[in-house]
Amino acid sequence: MSDEKRSMLGTDPPIPSYEDAIASRAPSDVGDAITTAETAQLLPQRSSARPYRQPTVESARSSLESSFLEDYASSRGSMQREMIQMDVLEPGESETEGRRPPGRLRRNISKRLSSITMSLSGISLPDSWRVNPLRCFTLFQLPDIPCFRSGLIPIYRFLGVVFGLVIIYTLLATDAVSLTGSGGPAAGLVNFDPEVVRQYAKDTLEQGKIEHYLEYLSSFDHVAGTQGDLVLAKWMEGKFKSFGLESVTMDEYNVYLNYPKPGGRKVAILDPPWEAALEEPPKIDDKHENTLVFHGHSKTGSATGPLIYANYGAREDFAALEAQGLNMTGAIALVRYGGTQPDRALKVKAAQDKGAAGCIIFTDPKTDGWSLPKDSVQRGSVSLMSWMVGDVLTPGYAATKDSVRIKKEDSPGLVKIPSLPLSWRDAEHLLQSLKGHGKKVDRSWEAGDGSVGEIWTGSMDSSPKVQLDNFQVEEEKQPIFNVMGLIRGYDDFKKRITVGNHRDAWCFGATDPNSGTAIMLEVARIFGQMAAIGWRPSRSIIFASWDAEEYNLIGSTEYVEDNIETLRANGMAYINLDAAITGTKFSASASPLLQTALMNVLERVQDPRTNETLRNIWGDQPLPGLGAGSDYVAFQDHAGVSSIDMSFIGNEVPYHSCYDNFAYMKTHIDPDFSYHKTMAQVLALLILELADTPLIPFNMTSYGVALETYVGDLQGFIHKKIETLASGSARVNLVSLTEAVKAAKQRLVEFDNRREPWMDQVGTVMGGLDSYGTIHRNSRNARMSNFETHLLDLEDGGGVPGREWFKHVIFAPQVWSGYEPGYFPGIRDAVENGNWKLAQEQVEKVAKKIDRASYLLLN
Repeated sequence: MSDEKRSMLGTDPPIPSYEDAIASRAPSDVGDAITTAETAQLLPQRSSARPYRQPTVESARSSLESSFLEDYASSRGSMQREMIQMDVLEPGESETEGRRPPGRLRRNISKRLSSITMSLSGISLPDSWRVNPLRCFTLFQLPDIPCFRSGLIPIYRFLGVVFGLVIIYTLLATDAVSLTGSGGPAAGLVNFDPEVVRQYAKDTLEQGKIEHYLEYLSSFDHVAGTQGDLVLAKWMEGKFKSFGLESVTMDEYNVYLNYPKPGGRKVAILDPPWEAALEEPPKIDDKHENTLVFHGHSKTGSATGPLIYANYGAREDFAALEAQGLNMTGAIALVRYGGTQPDRALKVKAAQDKGAAGCIIFTDPKTDGWSLPKDSVQRGSVSLMSWMVGDVLTPGYAATKDSVRIKKEDSPGLVKIPSLPLSWRDAEHLLQSLKGHGKKVDRSWEAGDGSVGEIWTGSMDSSPKVQLDNFQVEEEKQPIFNVMGLIRGYDDFKKRITVGNHRDAWCFGATDPNSGTAIMLEVARIFGQMAAIGWRPSRSIIFASWDAEEYNLIGSTEYVEDNIETLRANGMAYINLDAAITGTKFSASASPLLQTALMNVLERVQDPRTNETLRNIWGDQPLPGLGAGSDYVAFQDHAGVSSIDMSFIGNEVPYHSCYDNFAYMKTHIDPDFSYHKTMAQVLALLILELADTPLIPFNMTSYGVALETYVGDLQGFIHKKIETLASGSARVNLVSLTEAVKAAKQRLVEFDNRREPWMDQVGTVMGGLDSYGTIHRNSRNARMSNFETHLLDLEDGGGVPGREWFKHVIFAPQVWSGYEPGYFPGIRDAVENGNWKLAQEQVEKVAKKIDRASYLLLN
C-alpha cells in the first residue's frame, strides 16, 4: 500500500454505529465512489446504547474510492474506441449517448437506418453517397416530356417521398435490413455478435479494480447485522447503481442472530486456576481491530464439568470413548476442527447427544497443515444446516418483521449446549492438563505440532474441571439486508440467472467471502458497461450480495423462501462464488445440467501460470454434486434451480480468523490478483453461456450419466451399512430405482439427440425464428429448465423425512456429514437410522419422481 493511500485511510470518519446506519438506509444515490461527506451525511455518528457493538475502527476508505471515477472516466475514451473497432459500439455514438438511449420507436428506426447505411458502406459507391446514402435521389432528372411541367414537380416529389417511405417501412417491418430482432421484446435493441460480446467481457476485466474492491471490502470487520455489515451493504448498493444495474434494492429481513457479550465468555480450569486468553491479538496491524471470538447460533449459558478429549468430535469418536467405558454425561468435550467430521455444528450436536454439558473446538495445526501464529482462532456458526437453513425461528417461510416465530428451544437448527472456539495456543494447555488421566490416545487421535507430547483422553473421575461461559446478546428480529441489482434481458419473464455471493464475514474476510464479492463486482461493472451501449442478454441476470450467510445461509434462504413460486417457475440457474480465491487449483461442484456449459467456458480461459486451458487441467472428471456450506443450498435443494459453486483452492488459509485480511491475500494467496481475474473471466463467460444463448446450454445426457453414478454410490453406502449391522433383516430393494434411472437416461439421450426443422433456424438470441419456431424453442428451453424442478417432492408433507425443508429427491447435505452431498437423501437417512420400511418407501417415491421428470421432458 502506498504512503498516499495509507494517509488517506486516516482522514475518513470511523464506521458509524448500527443505529446510525440503520436510520439512514434510504435508497442511495451514491455513484462509483462514496465520499467522506456523503458517508457522513448518510450515516451520521451518534451515541448508541446497543448492548453489543462490533469494535469501532477507522474506516479504510482509501483514495481508491475517489479515484475509481477518475480511472473509469479516463478509460471511457479508450473503451469507446475499442468497442467501435470490435463492432460493439456503432461509429459516431458516444458512450454517454449509449447510457441515455432515445425512446424505443426513435431508437428502433435510427438503428435500422444505421444498419442500411452500414450495409451500403460496403458497396463501391461515390464518397458523397457514403456520407448521405439518400443523396442519390438528387441525381435523378425528370424526363423532358410535356406531362412533367414545372408546376407539377412538387406533387411528383411528394409522391416520390411517399413511395420512398413505403419502401423503407417495408424493409424495417420485414427485417430485410436490420440490426435488431424480429420485434417483440427485443425491438430497438442492438443485435450484438455473441462472440464479440464474450471476447469483450473477457478482455476488459481489470484485475487492478478487483484488487481495489477487495482492499476496501476487507478494510474493516463486518459480522452480519452489525454496523460494518450495513456500511458495506450501502456501499454495494452504490456500486450496483453506479454500474448501471436496474432495480437496485436493499431487501430487509429480520432474523435471529447472537453476539458475544464482552467479558461474558470464559474457558478456565478451576484447580489449579488457569484461564484461556480466548481472543486473537487486540490488533494484528496498525489499522485493524479484531472481532470477538465466538460461535454463531451457539447456546447461551454456562457449564462446568470434567474435561474429555474426543478427537474430531465425530459420532464414531464418541462411540470409541463409550466403548472404553467413558460416559460423557456432564463433561466438557474438547474436540479439534476438521478431520472425519468437518461440520463444527455436528461436532457440538454429537457431544450434546452423548450428554456433554459443553463443547470446545480448537484449531489444530496438524490437521489444517498451516504455519500461522498459535493464537489464530476459527470462528464460525454451529447452526445445524443439515436439518434446516435460513432463519432458525421462521423455518420454511421468509423472516419478515411480522412473521410468526417459533421458540428457540423448538428450532431444529439450534444446538442445546454452549460452545466456544479456541486457538492452538490455549488448547495446548488444556491437552497438557489431561496427561495421566484416562487413556493415552493412538496416533490417529494425536493433535498439534508435537509440543504437548503424549495426549490422553481424560477421565470423568480425575480430569480437571473446566468452566465454560458463553453469555451473549440474542436478537430475534435483527435486520439484515440483501443487495440486489438487475441486468434486464429482452425475454425478462421467461427464465432468469442469479449470480450471488455473501457479504458478511466473521472478521475482515479477505478470502471468505470478499474475494468472491470483488470478482462479482468487476463482472457486474463490465456487464453494466455493455448494457449502457445497448446490449441486452436474452435472459435477465440478477446480481445478489447476500447477508448473514455465515450464520446459517440466512440471506439467500430468506430470499428464496420469499420468492419461491417465481423461482420455481422462472429460475433457470444460480451461480455461487463465496471464498473464490484460496489457491490456484480450479474447483467446482454443481447440478449435472451445468457440466457442458462450464466445460465450454473452461475451454476459453487459461491458467495464468501455465497458460494451459482450465478445461485441459480439469480433464474428464465429472462435476461433483452440491452438499451444503454456501448460498446455493436454498436454490438447488428447496427451489429446484440448477446451481453451481466455483473457486480456486489449494493454499493455506487462516479460515474464519482475523488473519484472513488483505495483507494475507497479497502475501500468500494471489499477490498479483491474476487468479481473481481468471475467475472473473470464468464467471463472465459462464453468465453469458447461460443468459445469452438461444437454446439453454443444458446437457440432459450428463444428468442421466450422473444418476447412474449416484445409484452406484447409494448401493455402496447401503452395502456398507448392512455389513455394519450384520442383520439379515436389513434389506432394501433398489430395482425400481435402477429401472427408473435406466429409462430416464434413455429419454435424456433421446431428448439431446432429437432434431427438429426449426432448430436449424435458431438465429440470434433476439429473433430469427418464425412464430412456430419461437414457440418450439421456448418449449424446449422450459422443459430443460423445469427438469430440476420436477425432481422436488412438493406433495403435502413432502421433502426428506425428518428434514422436510429439503425438497430435492436427488440432492441434500448428508445429515451427519454437513458439507458433503448426500445423493438420494431420503433413502440414505432411512438406511442410516435402520428404518428399512421407510427406506423402501423412499426408493419407490424417488423412482416415480425420476420417471415423471424424464417423461415430461419428452412430452
